[in-house]
Amino acid sequence: MRAAGCTINDIADRKLDARVERTKNRPIASGEISVPAALTFVFILLLMGLSILLLLPLVTIYIGFAIMPFVLVYPMMKRITYYPQVMLGIVFNIGVLMGYAAATETLTLAPFILYIGCIFWTLAYDTIYALQDKEDDLKVGIKSTAIKFGKHNRKFIGLFFWAFVLCFGISMLMVKEPDFVSIMFLCLAKLHFSWQVYKLNPAKPNLCWQLFKSNV
Repeated sequence: MRAAGCTINDIADRKLDARVERTKNRPIASGEISVPAALTFVFILLLMGLSILLLLPLVTIYIGFAIMPFVLVYPMMKRITYYPQVMLGIVFNIGVLMGYAAATETLTLAPFILYIGCIFWTLAYDTIYALQDKEDDLKVGIKSTAIKFGKHNRKFIGLFFWAFVLCFGISMLMVKEPDFVSIMFLCLAKLHFSWQVYKLNPAKPNLCWQLFKSNV
């Protein structure tokens, strides 16, 4: 589904991507892969996703169908709002709810808190990602949080990372007893996030790319 979403995004952005230095050589933007071929690929991926989804509990199926309109409209968001990263977070992290529902056949508050936390995480790392293209985006009219936050990018990215850690911790404590290993790894994650904020330099696109990738 992530591959399908990325392909839908690249189809919608093919003309914009062709005008941005970092993305001009993407397969669809460069013409290496045709739009009909890309749409065929999307159809195959959606069919595969549906075949898996229909094997899961009913509540998971409902979530899967409910998120599809958001997947389809996401590519348009960068044209109409400075917060396309919010929509990306909503779409990209839906696996939190789907995974919990598939495992338990229900939904409780805990996965929703984790889901919100993951949206904040996406806001943080995708703002770092968007900093790479800030100048080109301004020229072609693409909107992003990186442009909106301006000189306050570091502050907002740090706040988003803190929000994720807080939501993750609350969600974790709602489903299990606190233990040393869990708390230790959460603290290590926060240290990693703090390192990203410390190292961040919007004037260095290659560094932004490395920091973005470090979120894997």
